[in-house]
Amino acid sequence: LATFVGPSIGFSSTMIYGELEEQSQLSFIRASSAAAVQIDESNFTLKRGARLKSLNLVSAPSINRNTQNIFLNGEGSEAHVSGLNLLEHKQIADNQINVEHRAPNAISRQMFKGVLAGQSKSIFSGRIYIPHGSIGADSDQVNKNLMTLAKKDAIFMHDMPAHRGNEVLPEVIDGLQSVVFQQAENRLHVQKAL
Repeated sequence: LATFVGPSIGFSSTMIYGELEEQSQLSFIRASSAAAVQIDESNFTLKRGARLKSLNLVSAPSINRNTQNIFLNGEGSEAHVSGLNLLEHKQIADNQINVEHRAPNAISRQMFKGVLAGQSKSIFSGRIYIPHGSIGADSDQVNKNLMTLAKKDAIFMHDMPAHRGNEVLPEVIDGLQSVVFQQAENRLHVQKAL
């Protein structure tokens, strides 16, 4: 359990490394409710049959970035990564999850949800890499930002491409509060300018 509490001013940064031996299990819970700016990175390497359960909870920092790098090096290893962002006002939570299936029959699941109010923003970037030879790899990624509690002027953004029904609900991405297509068009113009 990694908890971060303290005054709501200042900067916090942590880096965690973990190596799970064969057939081992780890439940890692990260709860953030402290510094104004918090940047964290965790790196986990899993050997044969190892199992990781990771939960990321964010409720208070003004700006929070959580990066997790998970390497499924052993056959039959599993990583279940989830998170919940409870944000209001102008808070920003940015989750970057990278999972590499380096061995056969590895399993990964990613599920991130956000409850947003005010002008808060919840960002999710997930990458699953399955190289040639990782036979039997099984992975799933879901991101649900709940707009129901947000103010009427709240907007929904996504870095595209979006997979409707898997990582974002159609009623959210196609809803009146969605600006994903304007966001994609703006990115196109910026990339052209570079």
